[in-house]
Amino acid sequence: MDIFKTQEQQPAPQPAVAPVTEGNIPPQTTPATLEGNPTVPAEAAKNENPLDPYKELWQDKPTDPNAPAPAKPPAPLNAADLAKTFGKVDFSSGITAEQHAAIAGGGEGASTAMAEIVNASIQQAMVQSTLINNQLTEQAVAKAVADQAATIPDLVRSQAIANHSAETNPLFKNPAIKPIADATRERLIGKFPDAPPAEITKMTQDFIIAMGAEFAPKETLNDNGAGDTDWAMFLES
Repeated sequence: MDIFKTQEQQPAPQPAVAPVTEGNIPPQTTPATLEGNPTVPAEAAKNENPLDPYKELWQDKPTDPNAPAPAKPPAPLNAADLAKTFGKVDFSSGITAEQHAAIAGGGEGASTAMAEIVNASIQQAMVQSTLINNQLTEQAVAKAVADQAATIPDLVRSQAIANHSAETNPLFKNPAIKPIADATRERLIGKFPDAPPAEITKMTQDFIIAMGAEFAPKETLNDNGAGDTDWAMFLES
C-alpha cells in the first residue's frame, strides 16, 4: 500500500445552525407597540408618526366574558321580607304555663299575666331584631374591608410609580403638566401591570415628548432654501 497516496478529499462540513433560544432571538425589525410590548422605540422612523406607538393607550380593554362576576351588595330590606321572616318566629313560645293558668283564671292575675306576656314578647322581638341587624352589619363591613384590601396593592404600586416619576423628572410635578402626566401614567399602569416604575416613567415621558413634538410648529424651506417656521400652520392647528 502506498502510504504517500493522497487521501480522497472530503467535502467541508457545513456550520451547524444554532437553535433559536431566548438568548439569541434576532431583534424585531418592526417598532413595538403598546399592544405587544411596553418598550416604545426611542426614535420612530421618518415616515412614522411619533404618536403611532401610543394609539392604543386610551383604548379600554375588552370585557372578558369568562371573568368572574363582581360580588353583588346585599339586597335592601323591605317590609314584606321582614314580615315574612318574623312571621316564622313564634313569640308565644315564651309564655309560661303559669301565665296561661292566670289568664284562664281571670281577675287581677289575668291582667298581670297579660302584661308580662306583652312585655316578654316585645323584649324577644327586640332581641331578634338586634341580632339580625348585627349580622347584616357584619356582612356589610366584611365585604367593604375585603373590597378595600383588594385595591391596596394597586394603590401602593401607583403611588410608588408616581413618586419615582416625580423624583426622576421634576417636570412631572409642574401644575401645567401634572394632570396630563398623571392620566397617562395611570393608563400605562393599567396596560402594563407588571412593568417596573422606571419603565412606566420612561413611557410617560416619551408620550408627552412625542405629543409636544406633534404640536410644535414645523420648519419649511423658503425660496432661499433656508428653514422658516410655519407659524400659520401651527396657529391653524
